[in-house]
Amino acid sequence: MTILLCFHFGSFHNFKHYYLFYVKEHLRKEFPKQLSYNRYIEIEHKVAIPMVLFLKLICFGECSGITFVDSTKIAICHNKRIKRNKVFKGMAEVGKSSMGWFYGIHLVTGIKSNMKNRLMSLRDRILLRKRSVIETINDELKNICQIEHSRHRGTANFLMNLLAALAAYCFFDKKPSIRFERELPDRQLALFY
Repeated sequence: MTILLCFHFGSFHNFKHYYLFYVKEHLRKEFPKQLSYNRYIEIEHKVAIPMVLFLKLICFGECSGITFVDSTKIAICHNKRIKRNKVFKGMAEVGKSSMGWFYGIHLVTGIKSNMKNRLMSLRDRILLRKRSVIETINDELKNICQIEHSRHRGTANFLMNLLAALAAYCFFDKKPSIRFERELPDRQLALFY
């Protein structure tokens, strides 16, 4: 688990390069019984349940009562290789986002044109203005923690990379946030960014 988490803190963009040239070379004292890279990849999925428990018990903070959710695409291969991708066959499909076409996975879907539109409360409209916070988090997860890349060799490998990235993100020093206070008499919401 430590090796998986540390990958997302460094400047490495390739896990194989990170494992072979950093872990095996510079972390010999910390990990004296190192496996070969291929063997490590074969068994890394065995820490999935401990990683989920680690996320739930250690990483997730206390809920403030406000939750931001936004959809984001995770492309799993370049559009030129859609026909050849066998790893995510039946799991991923061609989709379109505001940035164009992609082959991958939608984690959360937004409101579609055929869904019922509801009136929003003033509080929700104020919070909607702060949507850039979740967009910044998605950007950091994709560009710093590298949840989106085309090198997955299996679905278990994809899920382990995703879990490790989420856990690593929880330890980042600077994260975007919204500071808010509730005024009790008239239940107004004051936001500070």
